Amino acid sequence: MADLKQTNAQLLAKSKETENSSQESIRRAEALNKQVSDLTNLVKSKDAAAAAVKERNAAQETEAERLKVRVDAMQKDRDYWKTQALSNHSVEMEGLRRFALCSICEKEFKNRILKTCGHLFCKGCIEDRISNRMRKCPSCARSFDKMDVMQAHHQHDY
Repeated sequence: MADLKQTNAQLLAKSKETENSSQESIRRAEALNKQVSDLTNLVKSKDAAAAAVKERNAAQETEAERLKVRVDAMQKDRDYWKTQALSNHSVEMEGLRRFALCSICEKEFKNRILKTCGHLFCKGCIEDRISNRMRKCPSCARSFDKMDVMQAHHQHDY
């Protein structure tokens, strides 16, 4: 009987040990399941964040391309206007040149008026025409003489 008690005590101890081991395994399994669940949630949140970053990057790349096209267009416009400004062949410049420069020589400013018709020419061209006896206005062909020439005074308001 003592053998049976001893065997029974051993079996009870083993049963207790197995039960403790089983409970420890269950606790470990639950902790691991919780850890797996937490990691799964973390992966999902990281995937969502990565997708948001990817979407933001795509939007920024699209915006960068749009701005690059806009910059290229503005550079072309700038180059065009720079060329226009440097070439002196713009419409406005040509109009001002025709207005200010003598229509005969196209070099000197208009500074003489013919009283008979009111047309303007430079001093050199008028004197050449008088000395060469070509005494008709080059614009309207009205005759003039030395007394019909008057100096023009341009007012500069800068």
